[in-house]
Amino acid sequence: MQSFFFACVCVCLVQCWIQSFRNTGHVTDGAGHRAFALVNRATGKALGIAAATSRYVYLAGHNPDSVDVALLWTQSNDLGEGFHNIRTVSDVNSVLDAANAVPEVGGAHDGTPVIVFPWNDGSNQKRKMLPFY
Repeated sequence: MQSFFFACVCVCLVQCWIQSFRNTGHVTDGAGHRAFALVNRATGKALGIAAATSRYVYLAGHNPDSVDVALLWTQSNDLGEGFHNIRTVSDVNSVLDAANAVPEVGGAHDGTPVIVFPWNDGSNQKRKMLPFY
């Protein structure tokens, strides 16, 4: 299991997410990238997508001994400066998005909804995964 967090500034445990490859087997996305679960380090819950056609994400109990495709994500190739998309395993064009969090309208803040949205090259869709120890 590799440990990563999304935020470069905040290192509180509530914002740390573990990229878990445990029991994802040979599951890959349409571009051949290996699937993983995003598990919150503080709660042990995994981030999932409500349905294949939904924009909504949720937290669910994570059982590393079974594979639930709704809890699987992949990471894009490098988009520059170490940033990537976090994509649903079932659709590489659907990525994690901080809703309406583009700099032109104030950016992300506490309470900004995280959704799944079609890739549009927005800064609110790019994530940097960094190791923590």
